[in-house]
Amino acid sequence: MICYLRSSNISNYDLEIVRQDLLEMVLSAQKRGENIQSVISGEYKSFCDDIITNLPSKTIKQKIIDYCNIVCCGLSVLL
Repeated sequence: MICYLRSSNISNYDLEIVRQDLLEMVLSAQKRGENIQSVISGEYKSFCDDIITNLPSKTIKQKIIDYCNIVCCGLSVLL
């Protein structure tokens, strides 16, 4: 689920908040002895799609910063 959310168009900050929320959901379900499928109640992909639609997408500034980060890391490896 985390990999699927990382491939979406949401900011890293929002992704981290969702990641913490999912972890809390799973841990609380584990303490109660419930199955993860009963907590999510359905298919993982549709659950993640609902989360993605309710979050704001990356701004152009965030996309440019991410692209520059990838380019700088790639150039540093090549050098």
